[in-house]
Amino acid sequence: MFLGLVVMLCAAMPLRAQWEAGNFSTSLQGYVSAGYSGTSGNLGGFSTHGWELGGSVTANGYYYSPSFVSYAGSFYLNQSKANSDFKSVSNTSGFNLDGILFTGSHFPGGIGYSQTYDSEGSYNVPGLTNYVTHGNGNSFQIQWGETLPHYPTFSASYIRNNSNYSVYGANESGNSHTNLLNLRSSYTIDRFQMGAYYSETTGNSSIPALVTTSAVAVNSSGNSEGFNLSHSLPLNGSMGFGVTRSTWNDSVSGINTNGTVNQITASATIHPTGRVAVSSNLNYTDNLNGEVTQAIISAGGLPTNSNSNMASNSFDSMTTLNYSPDRYLQTNVYYEHEIQNYQGVNYSASSYGAGAAYSRNIPSGSVNASFTLIGNFGGANTPDYLGMVANGNYVGNIKRWRINTQFSYSQNVQTLLVTYTNSYYNFSGNVQRSWGRVNMAIGGSGAYTGLTQVAGISSTSQSYNASLGYSIYLTATGNYTKSSGTALLTANGLGGLPPTGVPSALTSLYGGDSYSVSLGSSPVRNLVISGTFNRSISNMSSNALVSNNVNGLYTAQMQYQLRKLYFTTGYERLLQGFSGSGMPPQVVYSYYAGISRWFKFF
Repeated sequence: MFLGLVVMLCAAMPLRAQWEAGNFSTSLQGYVSAGYSGTSGNLGGFSTHGWELGGSVTANGYYYSPSFVSYAGSFYLNQSKANSDFKSVSNTSGFNLDGILFTGSHFPGGIGYSQTYDSEGSYNVPGLTNYVTHGNGNSFQIQWGETLPHYPTFSASYIRNNSNYSVYGANESGNSHTNLLNLRSSYTIDRFQMGAYYSETTGNSSIPALVTTSAVAVNSSGNSEGFNLSHSLPLNGSMGFGVTRSTWNDSVSGINTNGTVNQITASATIHPTGRVAVSSNLNYTDNLNGEVTQAIISAGGLPTNSNSNMASNSFDSMTTLNYSPDRYLQTNVYYEHEIQNYQGVNYSASSYGAGAAYSRNIPSGSVNASFTLIGNFGGANTPDYLGMVANGNYVGNIKRWRINTQFSYSQNVQTLLVTYTNSYYNFSGNVQRSWGRVNMAIGGSGAYTGLTQVAGISSTSQSYNASLGYSIYLTATGNYTKSSGTALLTANGLGGLPPTGVPSALTSLYGGDSYSVSLGSSPVRNLVISGTFNRSISNMSSNALVSNNVNGLYTAQMQYQLRKLYFTTGYERLLQGFSGSGMPPQVVYSYYAGISRWFKFF
């Protein structure tokens, strides 16, 4: 049987480039594969091997004309990381269908649907190798618009996403289901530009119990609507005004939080001369507690505080003067005043700042630098402090060395709440050099961020990398990363903290190291050999629960091309475990050997 398939693959010939039938015009291309594959592991429940067919097909076309109805679709079957670019330890299959309607008219639209089976995902850990999940998912989306002349424009879209997954090495599974509706409209009358929008989101998910005693059930819903208005001003200026209202209703493991936030914004800018600009901004929020909760939700976090509707508000005004002495230098000064009522306490603060930014090309490359000095003078219940922000980067060549460096540093930069300030730094640099067929690169980076007033609420990371290559015969790369800190528990793993106070119940501690090595070679024409090794050791803890984790991924692949035939062999080994699961680390093996052929059917 397999021999017959190989003969068929070798004998098949491509047909004409385009197929037409009446008003339909379609092109079809892809590849078909046949080979022997297997997947097994140390934990019971699966072990498969045998001959299999696979491949991928992509179709593109239109009806009548591309601006009337066009469509695209792709189908893939039994694709694994051992033998293709589809990222899955086990075989994955699926399809994508998309249609675009009436792009040449005033009523454009589109519709799309995708489905995946046994595909690979990730559980995130900041700065480290993500842990591997696998499962099924689908997505549906539809959009429509109206752009009639002299009438308000209108657009509508609806998106639905579903996923169900399991975590290798843990007897845990999760799921996520979301629905998103967006409506927008705009209109211009007497040089006034107006816009309005409405959005609604609903969803539910179950987060695996990797750093919690049990799975976390999340149900959420919310909507927001807004209106904005803008108009030109004398002296090459413009003004804007906006009103928004947003509501949410979330339940996290039976704990409910809900609220409504109304915001009003106004801004104006003028340019008395080409080098001078003056701008002013006003912002008012009637529910600052709710705005803090929404910042946590936007970062992917799970709000559990029930004080979102406690009386609170915020008013902020800022005026900025910008002046450019020449085309390379820009300077600015500003004044800002804030008044906040948060959790029953009144706060106020005034900020003064001055800064400069310089950007210029130089003979060896380009440089960019900026610096801002900030003075915050507190009123009621707010301390005085000084702050600063500095940035810089250089890209260029020095004696045949290609150099790219950048850094950012801040101290006591105000967050959403005047009672909190954020400090951070990050830097990176790399150098490259070639000697004929030999090339080399070395680089490194580091980062730190934290809330100044809260000890322990911070994160830090450092990374180093190097690569060495000799023409097409050898490419070798290596990377080492070390990361630790406090993270936000989210539906996709651990995420970065928003720049404001976060309840400790929502945070987790993490730390660990990861390193990777990869090798690639093409010793003869049309032959490619590659291999990778990744390993990560980390720990996560939340509310006195601690899990020590390990992740190791090994891959090897060899592919040889003969005309339109590809002979491929591949191997992958995944080791992943969590001590908090009470299970031994799981090991999954995947291997493949077979032949594939690319086709352009028509």
